Amino acid sequence: MAEDEHNQSTRPVTLTVRDINGLADRLENRARSVVFKDQPELCNDMRTAARLCRHVVRTWVTTSMAVA
Repeated sequence: MAEDEHNQSTRPVTLTVRDINGLADRLENRARSVVFKDQPELCNDMRTAARLCRHVVRTWVTTSMAVA
């Protein structure tokens, strides 16, 4: 039973700066696509999520450089 609780979906995931920037790019591109033109709220949410990802990366990189 303990093995079931610690399956693939609950393991921590390590993301690199490149991974997060890629995610932000995909979110931004999806928000611009014609697929979601009829869902402006979803497009705004995806653009906001992309900005948040980029902000977190900038903040983390700046903080890491200041500590080093």
